[in-house]
Amino acid sequence: MEREFLNGESIGRHFDLVAGTSTGGLIALCLAAGKTAQDALKLYLENGAAIFDPVSWRLLKAGFDTAPLHNAANDVLGDRVLSDASVRLCIPAVNARKAEPCMFKTPHHPDYKFDAGERMIDVALATTAAPTFFQPHETSNYVLLDGGLIANNPVMVAVVDALSCFDIARRQVSILSIGTGSPQPIITEEQMSGGRKAWSTIHDSFIYYADKNATGQAGLLIGRDRMIRVAPEGDDALIDMTDAASAIERLPVAAEAAVTACAGRIAAMLSTRAERPSFYHGPHAVSPIWSDAPS
Repeated sequence: MEREFLNGESIGRHFDLVAGTSTGGLIALCLAAGKTAQDALKLYLENGAAIFDPVSWRLLKAGFDTAPLHNAANDVLGDRVLSDASVRLCIPAVNARKAEPCMFKTPHHPDYKFDAGERMIDVALATTAAPTFFQPHETSNYVLLDGGLIANNPVMVAVVDALSCFDIARRQVSILSIGTGSPQPIITEEQMSGGRKAWSTIHDSFIYYADKNATGQAGLLIGRDRMIRVAPEGDDALIDMTDAASAIERLPVAAEAAVTACAGRIAAMLSTRAERPSFYHGPHAVSPIWSDAPS
């Protein structure tokens, strides 16, 4: 997409706000670190097999060693903190100690004081700490779990933040929403009768219905014509998150096809570049470009 529409420039420079959960959070942080989507793709192509190495699977502990993920993310993010970001961010996670949502945000509003100094690598490891797959990520302040527990599709996180932080109308918002694929669950006769055993795969239903609900709510707020949704479909939506080989082989091709199907709308959205954000807190704090929303 960057090669065709942007001549190699990072797509992150064309958005005022980027929200991402789990793997999407890692991609959002890569863009905020000034990297291109091609850089993020390279991270997955070169490290996906090591991150989800079946030889390292441990049944009685968190499934995979976090070291390959940490090393791959650190190579891209380095020592950057959220106030170094080149685009506003909203990255969901869960505060395990307090059983509360934890939304990491760049300091693009006066109230967003506490995350400016959070290291991007810590935020990345927090939002990707999927239970059963990776250990919770511990920092000096938190024990953190994957943001997918509260906002697997974070489109409403982004919409609410934009409308509450800035003096803009709903119809001024345009969204490019990129998903990883949520296969439609098949409700069996056994499940319709109820019972814990029948619903052992309920996790898949949670993801699918939460995704649909978030997309529907965002479309209702800003207008469905203001949102582009790109996600794998069919068999490509069925690829297991730990199946790095299949993902590497099939998803780049599927992504190219999905983008081509709505290339005109995406090109129009990317026709202008967003202003670099100004932050209220952190070492780069300057006077904000956008005014506050009325209280």
